Amino acid sequence: MRERTIAVEAARPWTDTGIELRRDQEVRFRASGKVRWGPSRSDGPGGESGNHYNAGRPLPDRPAASLIGRLGDGDDVFFIGSDQGPIRARDGGRLDLGVNDD
Repeated sequence: MRERTIAVEAARPWTDTGIELRRDQEVRFRASGKVRWGPSRSDGPGGESGNHYNAGRPLPDRPAASLIGRLGDGDDVFFIGSDQGPIRARDGGRLDLGVNDD
């Protein structure tokens, strides 16, 4: 199994990982770090607790500030959060990582 460390900046919509995934390929994540919302507020990869629906986010029904992924330039956006289990790629493409925020 190959490992790679990727720094995801919350101020950027997507971070290109340089990783190409094939359809049905499994990938695992071990996310760490915090997104700061202000001087006394921050959340980890799982995002904020008490999620509130927001249609402006890439995944409106998932927690704000959570770690998300995308394959290619399309709409194949998926939740990662702090889960470490395998995620199976629905389609092939370049993997981007981002923060679920509007």
